[in-house]
Formats: sequence, structure tokens, C-alpha cells
Amino acid sequence: MTHAAMQASLHDIVLPADAAGGAVAGMLATLALAGLLALVAGGLLRLFSLRRAKVPPAPSLYERVTALSALSEAERRTGLLHLLKNERPERFARLRDALYRKDTPLDTDKLTAELLGHD
Repeated sequence: MTHAAMQASLHDIVLPADAAGGAVAGMLATLALAGLLALVAGGLLRLFSLRRAKVPPAPSLYERVTALSALSEAERRTGLLHLLKNERPERFARLRDALYRKDTPLDTDKLTAELLGHD
């Protein structure tokens, strides 16, 4: 079979005009394939054209402690306790008994030292 004969036989693969649906069925099939191709092309373009948002690095523990220094004494103590509970739970457990004592309030310098690991 020659190349020209093969191409001619491929062009003959269409529904006959007197088939059920005829030309309308052929147009609908073409429209469906074109829509599917458009969806695939759009999805690929979206996938490759999206810019990845750069997430800024989380502030270090030292930076978070330093940011608390601008707050009032009570707010700073509360912030330091939250950080201590999340970052150094073993040290927070040692201080837990002293949290609710009125006679010995927690010193923010002591909390900062506990949080940053200075003994």
C-alpha cells in the first residue's frame, strides 16, 4: 500500500450522510473533541504558568522573643509562657507550679532565659 493510498483511505473514515444523525452527529463529535482538547490545553497552560508563591521563612525563636519586648509586662509574660509551652515543654512543666502563685510572680527575664536555653 502506498503512502498516498493510505492517506486517501484515512480521509474516507467518516459517517455516511444518510447515517443516524448524519452531519449533525459528525459536527457534535468534532465539537466534543475540540472542547476536550481545549480543556486539556488550558489545564496544562495553567499548570505550567502558575507562579509558586514563596513562603517567607518562619521567624526564629530569638526573633519571636525579641518581638515580645515591645509589649507590656503582663502581655510579654503571657507571650513568653505560650512560647515556652510550645517550644520547651519540659521547661514549662518545671515552671507550671509557680504559674498561679501570687506571692512569687514569674520574672520575664527568667522566662526569657528558660526559653532561650540559658540556665
